[in-house]
Amino acid sequence: MQIKSVLFVIKTPVLYGFLAASFSLIGLIFPTGPLPIDPLAGATAEHIMTHIVWGMVAAFAALSFRYIVAAGLFAIALDADHLVNFLNIDIVVRMAHSIPFALLAPICMMMIFGRRDFLLGAISFAAVFSHMSLDTFFDTGDFPIFAPFSEYITTFEGTDWIILQLIAISAVIVAKLIMDKKNRIKKKLYKEE
Repeated sequence: MQIKSVLFVIKTPVLYGFLAASFSLIGLIFPTGPLPIDPLAGATAEHIMTHIVWGMVAAFAALSFRYIVAAGLFAIALDADHLVNFLNIDIVVRMAHSIPFALLAPICMMMIFGRRDFLLGAISFAAVFSHMSLDTFFDTGDFPIFAPFSEYITTFEGTDWIILQLIAISAVIVAKLIMDKKNRIKKKLYKEE
């Protein structure tokens, strides 16, 4: 693996986790958030590794080792939104486990690391759905999916995990198809010159 890819796999998940934690601070504006939960309660090696593998599965369609690894790390970095619980204040928890974060994160990541990197945007989006998929697979998934616009908690259960994971996989497939088409057009133009 090239040094550039190694740096990508290190820098992007760190920033993604920072974005998730920062986004969760929006939970401070809600007057009646639930009491904080212990942010380390479920942080077992099994929990961490399964989130990484589940995120990697969602990104296999990228056919790029660095994006697959980064997607796995994004899926667990999303739990950085639990770090705000260390503030020990009433706050709506798991704010980054939401559709608005899934839409905002790709924009932020692409602005910082490459405006035309649709795969980076796709794995940023997919990580949220992949993460919620695994949480739903292991237990009932309770998420504020419309946060910060609503603090209503949506519950996913049963086979809902399949739909969530398919959304994640689909995002990566669409981005891969777009990138491949752009590369074919670029090669075609290059040959014509």
